[in-house]
Amino acid sequence: MRKLEYTVSFNTPAFLGNAEQQAQWRTPPFKALIRQWWRVANSRGVAYDVVELRTEEAKLFGSASDTEGSRSGRSRLAIRLRSWKRGAMDHWQPGDRVFHPEVGDGGRDVGADLYLGYGPLTFVKGTAFAPIRGTDFQRTALNPKTDLSRLILGVPDEHFAAIEKTLRLIGSFGTIGSRSRNGWGSMNIRSSDGQTALAPLDRASLQQWNVCRPLTDCLKLEWPHAIGTDEKGPMVWRTKIQSPDWRQMIKELARIKIQFRTQLGFLRVALRHPRGMCLHTQ
Repeated sequence: MRKLEYTVSFNTPAFLGNAEQQAQWRTPPFKALIRQWWRVANSRGVAYDVVELRTEEAKLFGSASDTEGSRSGRSRLAIRLRSWKRGAMDHWQPGDRVFHPEVGDGGRDVGADLYLGYGPLTFVKGTAFAPIRGTDFQRTALNPKTDLSRLILGVPDEHFAAIEKTLRLIGSFGTIGSRSRNGWGSMNIRSSDGQTALAPLDRASLQQWNVCRPLTDCLKLEWPHAIGTDEKGPMVWRTKIQSPDWRQMIKELARIKIQFRTQLGFLRVALRHPRGMCLHTQ
């Protein structure tokens, strides 16, 4: 086994929690995130064959099988967090607002953070996080300013390069926890000394790493397996606004998402359902 060690913190609040949805550092979500990006890092090597990829994945991450004739196996990847402490962030200060053309009559300004984080975020009890539905527990989050932990991996030698590659992808694109697809729980991964951030991946290095595939081919499979490309190269971008203030970045992400959802000209079709009418977007 070879050892990899990183200091992990967050660029935006992370709604990463335990069974009571209280914020806490836990290894299972990190293992799931590593598996997700490991598939991207290794799919091309098996010609995007999902059966072969699952076989290789089970060898490293383990599997639990209840199918007759198949075998279960334990994970060969050891994952440990130096601290499992709980997050203490229990409220949020609403940030700037962005214009949404489909809200109200003729459009209206909406809270950028509430738009991207509705569920964990709500205006119940002022600026406190939303209570857990059906309980008296109040949701908490990991604070991007103060919460950090040490992620320690024990990796079999033959998988070391693939896991290093996977952590580089997570360092550039990884998010974790509730509403992570909207930018919450954006990870900041540094070397074991806590000083040197993993170098961000640019378009040229992504192509050299064999993790890209033409978008038309990507859409032929129903599971995430590559970073799409078009005639200009890998379809990854930097925001025009770059700021150490996470509220400014959440505002920019909200603006981009609203434009994406309202300016692509989706066709709305009315569908009849036995219990009523619904709208379907194509």
